Amino acid sequence: MNVFRFLRLALSEDNGNPSSTRLNVFIALIQWSIAITFGFFWVVIIEPELVLGYLGILAALTAGLLGIKAWQKGKEKSTPGDPPPVG
Repeated sequence: MNVFRFLRLALSEDNGNPSSTRLNVFIALIQWSIAITFGFFWVVIIEPELVLGYLGILAALTAGLLGIKAWQKGKEKSTPGDPPPVG
């Protein structure tokens, strides 16, 4: 499968329409990956006593980003009068 086709399908809603929320979460996670990796190496080498705190903050931020999408999906499901999803 083509990588771009996979990303297009992964960043679309159930009905095939593009999702700006999914795209924003995807971009945020990609941008954070370099900063997260550098930050983790920095903490491990320079301040090893802060490793658990760093991982806690990382988990909270990632859960927050993914929680935004889960909240939005729940709001979409609860809206009356929408047509059923295709597929």
